[in-house]
Amino acid sequence: MIAMFCIGTPGQSPRMFITTDEVEARAQLHEGEVCFNQANYVAAPHIINAEGNALVVAGVSLDVQREAKWIEARNYRDAYSTSGCTTALGRVDTNTNAQRNINGAATAAMIAKVSGVPFSVDWTMADNSVVTHNEDQMIAMGLTVVGFLSACQKAGTAIRDKIAVADIAGLSALDITGGYPANGA
Repeated sequence: MIAMFCIGTPGQSPRMFITTDEVEARAQLHEGEVCFNQANYVAAPHIINAEGNALVVAGVSLDVQREAKWIEARNYRDAYSTSGCTTALGRVDTNTNAQRNINGAATAAMIAKVSGVPFSVDWTMADNSVVTHNEDQMIAMGLTVVGFLSACQKAGTAIRDKIAVADIAGLSALDITGGYPANGA
């Protein structure tokens, strides 16, 4: 009679092996694995129980929970880093387009300063007010924004490192909003 055998490590998803011979099924074992006859086909995701003798419905594994927590943390980091920051002359946008514009204007300000050419730009701030920036002020804005973005990245990396070593309880308790720089919002 044909039988379906589950082969694998307790706590993991099994490999299914269909054969008429249990000896043949057991020949498929790797070190640390178990083998047992599974009389009924199961469609839902299952894992081998801790005893190594039956299938149980798979819960969400720690790795999957860590990945989900990292996605949540990464989304927070991305939203926070693009929510704006406060500079010496006021709050500026830090979305992708604003970052590109700030980079361009700060670069132009540095070139103008090195070349001895006057530089001035009317910059639309986050509150839609317009503030005139000279070369030093524009360079300072660029450095402030880079510092803010770098601090956001560092905070996100620290959270990712905590996620990587957390157990299930630790993941639930982990604050993904901690460690970020003040953004003046």
